[in-house]
Amino acid sequence: MRAAYYEMERLLSEESVPATVTKTLRISAGFGLPRPGESFPIKGSLPFGIGEVGGWRNTSSHEPLFRGGPLVGFTFLNDFLGILPVLTLPARLTNRLSVKANDALGRLQLLDMADEPCVIFRQWHVRPLGKRSSQSADRNSGCDLIVRADIWKVIEDLFPGQPILPSVHRSEDDF
Repeated sequence: MRAAYYEMERLLSEESVPATVTKTLRISAGFGLPRPGESFPIKGSLPFGIGEVGGWRNTSSHEPLFRGGPLVGFTFLNDFLGILPVLTLPARLTNRLSVKANDALGRLQLLDMADEPCVIFRQWHVRPLGKRSSQSADRNSGCDLIVRADIWKVIEDLFPGQPILPSVHRSEDDF
């Protein structure tokens, strides 16, 4: 189950060398629960909550389960590779899923009690092939959060009688 998705595409000029970004398109999608007295999704807002990056290494939390809002958090991480988007499940949700953090370095994933991956963060960068700089520049990047079907069912069971609704957001920036 793809629980969340974020992608950014840079549209480049074909006339100038080196190529310049003329427009940036961003698409994001996720799931959430309506808060009491509010609708979900909230028009014009991203389908994500605050990203808890530490949740990839620590799945224990004593906070109460939230009553509504986005199920997935989003943040940017700044490291030697640049600024990277990261999607996370909040610890106040993962501590109720019988999952644990992966102790090994490597991709961000949560493991079930049999040490099998059950929540995986994936990231990509696409550079089209071409001879000109405008054809070979990094144009498309994104990430998604994949949740195994049995874990998604447990998430649904945590909120009986409440609909888990999809939300999609699209934005376009001119340069």
